[in-house]
Amino acid sequence: MYELVGMAPDEGAMYRLLLRTAAADPAELADQLRIPAADVVTQLHAMERKGLVTRVVSTQDRFRAVRPELAFAPELAQRRSQLETVESIISRLGEEHRSHHASRGADELIEVVYGRDAVAHRFAQLQLGAEREVLGLLREPIQAVPPSDTAASQAALDSGVEYRTVYDLALLDVPGDPYEIASSLRRGEDARAAIGVPVKMVMVDREVAIVPLEVPARAEASAIVVHSSGLLDALAALFQRIWATATPLSVAGDGSVQAYRTAAAPSPADRQLLNLLVAGLTDQAIATQLGTSMRTVQRRVRDLSEFTGVRTRLQLVWQATLRGWLMPPGPPERSGEPG
Repeated sequence: MYELVGMAPDEGAMYRLLLRTAAADPAELADQLRIPAADVVTQLHAMERKGLVTRVVSTQDRFRAVRPELAFAPELAQRRSQLETVESIISRLGEEHRSHHASRGADELIEVVYGRDAVAHRFAQLQLGAEREVLGLLREPIQAVPPSDTAASQAALDSGVEYRTVYDLALLDVPGDPYEIASSLRRGEDARAAIGVPVKMVMVDREVAIVPLEVPARAEASAIVVHSSGLLDALAALFQRIWATATPLSVAGDGSVQAYRTAAAPSPADRQLLNLLVAGLTDQAIATQLGTSMRTVQRRVRDLSEFTGVRTRLQLVWQATLRGWLMPPGPPERSGEPG
């Protein structure tokens, strides 16, 4: 940790100790840190050269810590300069790539990735590089990336990337939810199910997509990577067409994944959400009450609106009232100490 700001671990411990005291001499620091006084003196001199500590004017054998915002200002300025240099290099490389991309041939618009490890690495690489959205189509068989390997997608979700995935309906019947659909829904994934998803695909920011190739069980796993082109546009159009007719998914009270249109009424969790919506709570307040994310609340409201065929939240509340979905108010909470 301390190496990030230019300090050795021992220097970090000594600096923090000095921050908590007005001043100290080497003997006091050695006693507190339980290290030889000679080592303390050596470290203090090194920290003095770095501008982390200074001597007390009235007595030159006592030291005090320099305020962090002053002590680390040069290090911070250097790191910012380095980051600006890195950004400039990436920008120039990006310009070169875009310039070359505009004139490259068909053989450069599609890559072929061979081998289970290489395909799995490319899947993770693309998802972790997403900036805005990831679109996914998922069906069996899964040959390169194990169903339980969701680290990349979970990291992208946690970073705020919008995920929209259409699962083949057959995956909902696999015991134990090995594809961790419920977990992804709780983290904010917008998921739907459709019968007969025709292809597996992950598309990132509408700029690149990876499509695993279905091969015999003993054959080497492979996939194609499609860059910006008419083919990529066709894949995006295919996703949108499947998405438009797919069924929104939610997590039921028992933790299972359910399709809204197969349920006679919303789950207890969604009924609670509707009650909080009627009460006038903000999305963030509802998320806090339900112990979930604000994005999940917004997705569930959107899915409920689609299920009921309405466009506004006021219309959704009206439909929920007409259909008897609102939960009756519970008994008032008792306040004060028990008698």
